[in-house]
Amino acid sequence: MEGNKQRLISLRVSESDYANLTRQANGLGLKPAVFARVLLRSGLSATPGSRRHSLAEFHEALAALDALAPADEPAIAGVEEIRRARAEREAERADLLGYAPPG
Repeated sequence: MEGNKQRLISLRVSESDYANLTRQANGLGLKPAVFARVLLRSGLSATPGSRRHSLAEFHEALAALDALAPADEPAIAGVEEIRRARAEREAERADLLGYAPPG
């Protein structure tokens, strides 16, 4: 952006996307429009492929944690909690960004 020049755009989103945006913005103490701007800026400034790379590393780390748990014993509660939180977060992100979460 040059100086303080700003342009106004409007964006149409579905009711469910707006509800998700509002819920996540409220969780961060932001207004939905401010959170949308943060998401846009972070997406535009991200290095192409960086997010995919970090997610791949995260999945590898989870697999390594799984390997630590003996096969004949119940899964470590922490690993299950991480899986649950990851699935929830990915589902919310998929809903917000309009893609199918990895299965």
